[in-house]
Amino acid sequence: MQQEWEEVVRNKASLRDLLVKPQHLRPLFVTVCVMVFMQTSGIMPVLGNLSVIFKAAGSSLSPNTSAMLVGVVQVLASVTSALLVDHTGRKVLLVLSASVMSLTLVVLGIYFALIEGDEGGGGSRSGEWVEEHLSWLPLTFLIIYFIGFCLGFGTIPWLLMSELFSPAVRDAASGLVIMVNWIVSFGITFVFQPLQDSVGASWVFLILAGFCLLAAIFSALVVPETKGLTLQQVSALFTATSSEA
Repeated sequence: MQQEWEEVVRNKASLRDLLVKPQHLRPLFVTVCVMVFMQTSGIMPVLGNLSVIFKAAGSSLSPNTSAMLVGVVQVLASVTSALLVDHTGRKVLLVLSASVMSLTLVVLGIYFALIEGDEGGGGSRSGEWVEEHLSWLPLTFLIIYFIGFCLGFGTIPWLLMSELFSPAVRDAASGLVIMVNWIVSFGITFVFQPLQDSVGASWVFLILAGFCLLAAIFSALVVPETKGLTLQQVSALFTATSSEA
């Protein structure tokens, strides 16, 4: 064990190696993209604006009660993801996660479009009917959205970060990926409210749904399955790909 650690220390790669060598650059690309998709799913601004969203949707439950319920669901879904990840695989959960989020965001987008259309005038009363008869829908589909997020994109990007990088570049790669993650998170959170004020909540949810759809496609086509693979086998995936290129 001591010899292995000393070898890792001797073979530590620099940031330049990480950005230049294909065997390091490819897993970096995958991990950064997965992290970016985690943020463009809208998780941070949705969490930060739960009370506002529920109030705007006319939910019969108080915003604080709804937020507490969502929090409990998140914990349970995260535990479920931890139990499933080694049985179903990373790729399956990522595709399922993004697909569920995309579907729920489309439904929420349509819901808010009906409400906003009624508020905009024009004689339509569909918004009133929606608020009266479908007030349960925002909470229900936001819960499903959070379940979808926690099953895949809430946990697996961090797992991939530890699995895709060799020990020689893991420190540098993790630091870079985390930096990108928080920059994107800040950007999404910063533009969420101005964008919602500009185009309405319906379009914001539909835009986020589009990003989630892209995340599902990317996960299905690009993200490698690391279930049951050793570090050497994972490294071989990218080494083989680099050789073919």
